[in-house]
Amino acid sequence: MKTIIPTPNNVEQTAGSFALVEGLQVYISNDHSELLQFAECLLKVLPKKDADARPKVLSDCEDRVDGIVLRLVDSADADEEAYSLQVTPERILLQAAGQAGLAYGVQSLMQMLSADFDANGAVIREIPCVKIEDAPRFKWRGMMLDVTRHFFHVPVVKKLIDSLHLYKINKLHMHLNDDQGWRLDIKKHPEFTTTAAWRDEDGNRYGGFYTQDEMAELVAYASERYITIIPEIEMPGHCLASLSAHPHLSCSGGPFKIWTGAGICEEVYCVGKEETFELLCDVIDEVVELFPSPYIHIGGDEVPKKRWSECECCQKRKEDEGLANEEELHVYFMNRMANYLKEKSKTPVMWDDVLEGGAPKNTKVMFWRDGTDSNIKALESGLDLIMTPTTHCYFDYKQAETDKMGQIGVVTLESAYAFNPCPDKLLGFEGKVLGGQANVWTETIFTLSELEYMVFPRICAIAESVWTQTARKDWKSFVGRLQGHYTYFDRNGINARPMDGVLVGA
Repeated sequence: MKTIIPTPNNVEQTAGSFALVEGLQVYISNDHSELLQFAECLLKVLPKKDADARPKVLSDCEDRVDGIVLRLVDSADADEEAYSLQVTPERILLQAAGQAGLAYGVQSLMQMLSADFDANGAVIREIPCVKIEDAPRFKWRGMMLDVTRHFFHVPVVKKLIDSLHLYKINKLHMHLNDDQGWRLDIKKHPEFTTTAAWRDEDGNRYGGFYTQDEMAELVAYASERYITIIPEIEMPGHCLASLSAHPHLSCSGGPFKIWTGAGICEEVYCVGKEETFELLCDVIDEVVELFPSPYIHIGGDEVPKKRWSECECCQKRKEDEGLANEEELHVYFMNRMANYLKEKSKTPVMWDDVLEGGAPKNTKVMFWRDGTDSNIKALESGLDLIMTPTTHCYFDYKQAETDKMGQIGVVTLESAYAFNPCPDKLLGFEGKVLGGQANVWTETIFTLSELEYMVFPRICAIAESVWTQTARKDWKSFVGRLQGHYTYFDRNGINARPMDGVLVGA
């Protein structure tokens, strides 16, 4: 379809078209009151005869009615995210076995219902007849937002969630602590938000945090849009903000000042002190209550080992546990926290750096470094992977060599579109590659406008890469479809970067 992003996986064009006329009726079945929310979404974009239009309830959603029909169907083995959409001259029938599938079908339909224009600028009020059978290629279709380097308030995150839902993204990974700040209220340890959430920026106090009520509000808002918020509590490195409030949990003792710049700080949690694990378990206790997500990310990337190698407590831990080196000490730390998470019925997620000391147990590994041999080794050890390589998925990178905004490195729109979480070299491991995501690190992203410029339209390319089967992807088709989505960006006040070499709206 010329308008839908991500493009559906099975499309059959048929004769005729469905006319969008005033007074067009939306029907739902009376035994599925939860369909009201989807019907009301559609009514907002339909030509309006009156302001009081409401969905109509049918006893069985009979196929003979004219208009738009939404139906949940009973199917024990169906994909909860799959949907079917049939457009005939008389009616549009949208069916799914699960609410998530129906929600995604509504998003596809809303993209089709958006007003089109002919060469003279006249509004086209017809949808070509079509049959669509659609389901996602991957279950993990995500984006990571770093709110530590620069903090984004609740309304900003909600606006982002709305757009992610349009493109069928179902995971929002929130990076909640780092060397530059701590962003989540922990009630047992208020020092996280009185001290660790704030830093000095050129003489000004900068920072912020989400109260637990605010985070619960975000979690609920995302859930209503079939997006799971996955929190990341970074450890044992990238923890300078935490150590500014708890210097006794370091190897060197502090005092510490929260960073304002980028880079990798040498300060880490002391793995030899039991108090370190006691504090982090306190944090995890509150995190698992706040986030219903089955996954909790516990970081593990870019951990300098220098402090551990010089620390008597850490060296004693290494000796007591029979560990060969500091890399194995790293795995010990991560396994210990992973085990605590599993006691809480949560699945830990870690960055791939932890594999340098051996494969951790019973975890999901998020690969940000692009190395096929490492991927295969991890898969052969039984681990499930989420792919997010810098080469395709890092949205803090520039979008062209000539761009001023962005960090060193370039990820063009075409590079993002070329992302394949499970390339041919990994065939045979399809079930172990859960999917992929884009990552938005915010060292050089200060405002909502800048955030949107770096995310859009590249997130559209990633969305298609994780939803659509590789054989169905086509770069030229994608560019053509994407041009129409700039109307959505403009209508919603999204500062999307123009496409290189393409006159948007032409």
